[in-house]
Formats: sequence, structure tokens, C-alpha cells
Amino acid sequence: MTHIVPMRRYLFFICFVFPAQLAAFTYPNTNIKITLLGKVDLREQGADAIVNAANAQLVNGGGVAGATFDAAGDELEAYITKTYPEGGATGKAYYTPAFNLGEAEKVRTGMNKFFTKTGAIKMIIHAVGPDCRDKQQNINTLADVYYNSLVVAHANKATSIAFPAISTGIYGCNKVESAKLAIAGITKWVQENPQSVLNDIRLIIWEDDYRKAIENALAALNAAPTIPVHHDLALLHHELMVIATK
Repeated sequence: MTHIVPMRRYLFFICFVFPAQLAAFTYPNTNIKITLLGKVDLREQGADAIVNAANAQLVNGGGVAGATFDAAGDELEAYITKTYPEGGATGKAYYTPAFNLGEAEKVRTGMNKFFTKTGAIKMIIHAVGPDCRDKQQNINTLADVYYNSLVVAHANKATSIAFPAISTGIYGCNKVESAKLAIAGITKWVQENPQSVLNDIRLIIWEDDYRKAIENALAALNAAPTIPVHHDLALLHHELMVIATK
């Protein structure tokens, strides 16, 4: 059995309440908060809207898209085929219901129920990011992806939204540049909607260089940290694993 020293016992309490919550920032002169979450399942955040890193066909694929479609069930693909028969465009975002993802959130039991925020997933926003392996595509459209995702979520009355690190996986976009563009797109939307009910924006982060770039971009905007920043993502992940194996 893994031994946890008293300091880790205190960490156990913190992580039980805020699992992998790295930092939170509030935009100046708004009620809109960005929360950075480290190495967690996008589908288990209990946000009204989750963002799927979609391909241009808006169909099932690998990575986030594959996990999203598998969890949502066959109805999702049928809905997309009927509603968006021509697929999507890079930089744009598209609404669908959550289908089985919403139901799964309602009936989830066990430890994850404690971790999950209140409420079920209400919608999936399918965001088509640039494929940086294709030299004809422009990474700068990534800012549009985040902006348009928020536009769609706001139009459908979401109050919270969770994003993966769009285009930084198989699409191979530079993580530091992608982080800057993500904050640029989010900031543009916040400036246009400073008192929106969509005031809870969550970014799922798996790598330290992406996290640091996000934090630097927010600091440049004078966004105020509302909880302490955990500066070592790998250490936090290790601590969570230690706790989980006790």
C-alpha cells in the first residue's frame, strides 16, 4: 500500500474538491472565469457544452472526436449526417445535442460523481481546427475556432464550456502558438460579451508548455488569478496517481 505523508493528506482533500484544477483567472471588468484543468476527461467536467476537436467532415475519428462520438452514441452521427451533410469549414463551430453524453452524466455513480460539477452535458460544439500538417492551412484560424465555439455555445444558452487543446494532437500545431491563439479567440468573445451568462470557460491541459503559454497570455491581459497556480503539471499528475492508488 502506498504511503502518503501528512502533506499529501492535505493535498488529498484539495484534489478531492478540485481534481487537477491548475489555476483560475477572471477577466478584468467581467464575471467571466477561465479555469485550467490538468489531465482530466473532457466528458466528465459537467459543463453545459463540451467542445469536440472535429475533422472537416464532422464525422467520427481519432482522439477527442472518437471518444466524443463513442460516448454520445449512434444518434450523434445520424444527426450530423442530416444537419451538416457537407461537413464543416476550418475555423467554424457547429452545434449538436449531447445525446448519450448527457444521459451518462445524469446516471454516473461512484467517485466520478463526486468529482463532476453539477448538471449534465447539454450540447456538443464541433470545432474544426486547422491541420498544421497541411501547409495550405493557416494556424491563425485557431483563434476563430475558439471564438466561434463560444458564439455557438452562447447562442444555445450554455453557462459553461470545456475545451480540449484543439489542433495540438494529430494535427500537429505548435502548442505555444496554439495556446496564444486560443486566448486571443476567447478574449475577443469576452470583450464582446463581458456580462454573458456563459461565464465559466474551462481549458483541459495535458502539457506544461501549453499551460505556461496560456498563463502568460492571460497575464498579459491582466487577468486576475483567483486560485493559486500549480506550476508543475507532471508533479500534480503524480500526486493524483499516488492518491488514487492508496
